[in-house]
Amino acid sequence: MILSDVTAVVHCATFERPVYAGNAVQTVKSGDSKKVATIRTSTFEATRTQPACAVTTVSVPGARGLPDWVEDKFAGSDRPEAK
Repeated sequence: MILSDVTAVVHCATFERPVYAGNAVQTVKSGDSKKVATIRTSTFEATRTQPACAVTTVSVPGARGLPDWVEDKFAGSDRPEAK
């Protein structure tokens, strides 16, 4: 389950997020062992600063069996473009 636009963490598995263009707040609970979430940072206090983290370069093997882009197709129309 993807938890999008989280505005509050209620508990380790319970989150709040806005719905209906921000006019309501939904409380959701995720039973997944790993959570994937996007966070609305404007609703959280800034953290203290920390020293720069180490950057490590690693080698990654080439992609195998992944799809390739073939072409883009666009639907044509005789109607004029809206301005």
